[in-house]
Amino acid sequence: VGIGTLGPQAPLHVNQGPNNDSTDVLVTSPQFARMRMVAEAPNPDVTLSLQARGESLATWAEIGTLSRHDLRFYTNDAYRMTIDESGNVGVGTTEPTARLHVNGNNGNAVVFVTDGEFARMRMEASDPATDVLLSVQARGSAAVQRAEIGTLSGHDLVLYTNGNVLMYLRANGEVCLGSGCP
Repeated sequence: VGIGTLGPQAPLHVNQGPNNDSTDVLVTSPQFARMRMVAEAPNPDVTLSLQARGESLATWAEIGTLSRHDLRFYTNDAYRMTIDESGNVGVGTTEPTARLHVNGNNGNAVVFVTDGEFARMRMEASDPATDVLLSVQARGSAAVQRAEIGTLSGHDLVLYTNGNVLMYLRANGEVCLGSGCP
């Protein structure tokens, strides 16, 4: 079917008019509008969905798979980011092995955090009894300029290499060095 063209080059070909008219495809619904694309060759089908929800308690737009397949993003005909079927996100890899897997080459596997005065990355191990928070931060205000690493939760900080403890920095201020550390 050709819309705006006499020689369609696909089963549905929408061509922009001579007056720079829009080539939008419009799907409307009072509460929930969805467009699906399905590749039927594999078993099960690969289904991509574009959705818009406009209910009174939930309004958002969604893009994703409705099947057990990865969602991949690409630019310049190369894959850049993957969300696999388990929810792992890969940047620079199509096979992420962690919740966030950043892969680069030539030293460009960088996670860059920037802020005007105080940039921070936090890691939290949640447990019903206590949360352990690790913070890596950079302060760049006029009064204080420094890099910091430490806990934010009253727990010890341990430095180690090759599985061996080099130093304990205890929450009470004590320092323990080397193999004598528990």
